[in-house]
Amino acid sequence: MNPNTIFIDSEKCIACAKCVDVCHSKAIEMKESKVVQSNPQNCLSCGHCGAICSQNAITSTDNHRREFRITNLRTQSSEIEKLLHTKRSIREFKSEEIDKELLAKFVQYAEMAPSSTNQRNREYIIVTDKKKIMELENTVVQKFYSHRFLVSPFVSNLLGIFSRKAGRKLANFRMKLAKMSHSADSGEFPIFRNAPAVVFILAPRRGVQTKDDCIIAQQYMMLYAESQGIGSCIIGYAQYARKTVEKVLGAKKGTKVFAVSIFGYPIHKYSKGVQYINGPDVKWI
Repeated sequence: MNPNTIFIDSEKCIACAKCVDVCHSKAIEMKESKVVQSNPQNCLSCGHCGAICSQNAITSTDNHRREFRITNLRTQSSEIEKLLHTKRSIREFKSEEIDKELLAKFVQYAEMAPSSTNQRNREYIIVTDKKKIMELENTVVQKFYSHRFLVSPFVSNLLGIFSRKAGRKLANFRMKLAKMSHSADSGEFPIFRNAPAVVFILAPRRGVQTKDDCIIAQQYMMLYAESQGIGSCIIGYAQYARKTVEKVLGAKKGTKVFAVSIFGYPIHKYSKGVQYINGPDVKWI
């Protein structure tokens, strides 16, 4: 049985390595001047590799819910269809800074998002200072490192005796921690990806729907950024280290970080979309 989740057609592939650049899970590598899926166990079936490939050399082989196909834009597509079709999570950025007036517009459009009972209690912290971003990067990485004893093979295997699900979760976390550690040791930036801007959205921690309010504002912001040629990505790792991040940010007492995103001008441009063959379960009543 082929363990790979994608198929790379060696006859079509020109070894431009763009797919390697955009594979943040490190499932694809260059070996002997050829692109290969060397770590299929890391593959998320996100489709970035296929969407970036100009030669249509990459297809999905996953026969589960994450099997995908690469789609091209219809010539009659509307502007919103084009935006949604090609928007991808971006983690590779140019060094070019984003103008602060444009960043201010991000907040302007984010605040057009609805808010529970129109309380509009969201707060935004925009970080563009490279030293501060690096401080935040180190803070999150160190937070993960502090729990490395919990994800030792001994602990996860022992826990797996009592709960297979918990054992699998710990084993998965151990794999993520290993990748993060390797990236950090290699001089990379596994958390904020060396992005020129990081945006934190905060709200009162005890609000019933404040998390939803922040997330929908985040999505408005990211879609507007995409329309301006600026890529973005949600950073869940920063949520894990939320308390230490809030301390570095000097967040107001009683508020909580509910959404974190990075922004920047993307190195690569996606012109194709990804459609999952097995769609979600939908019940019509």
